[in-house]
Amino acid sequence: MHASTTEMPDLTAYDVILVNSSGGKDSQAMLDEVCTLAETAGVLDRITVLHCALGHVEWPGTSELARTQAEHYGVRYEQRHREQGLLLDQVRRRGRWPSASARYCTSDQKRGPARKLITQLVAELGDLGRPARVLNCMGLRAEESRARLKKFEQCCTGCITARRG
Repeated sequence: MHASTTEMPDLTAYDVILVNSSGGKDSQAMLDEVCTLAETAGVLDRITVLHCALGHVEWPGTSELARTQAEHYGVRYEQRHREQGLLLDQVRRRGRWPSASARYCTSDQKRGPARKLITQLVAELGDLGRPARVLNCMGLRAEESRARLKKFEQCCTGCITARRG
């Protein structure tokens, strides 16, 4: 794996570096890339790995795998889930599965808990005398879908993109 972008972000410029992890290969590639860069920059202690648990719809052992991956790099691990209920509870209440047009799984089950954790991590920093700087990282494989490929092509300068080398 190697990082490839127009311009790599300066990890020392961030107070909090959050790596979202599903425990899968794309998340693992991102975690490896970010931890390698952070260790070189001397800011490995700023990394927190977040696994947003979905409950029974996850493969058995997924949460444990995400935790083991974080422990391998010696970084903080946090697991969160939607406070109003896990994915199957939400599907039952809505009466339908998430879809491309109704992406409530991503917004409610992943982005929502991530925002709450970011708020917590920033509060833990105390008063910095300035706004905290947060880097939120996600491992997405561009080849997985046209939508992800489009995101990759439109990716902003400063994103870390892990590619198989």
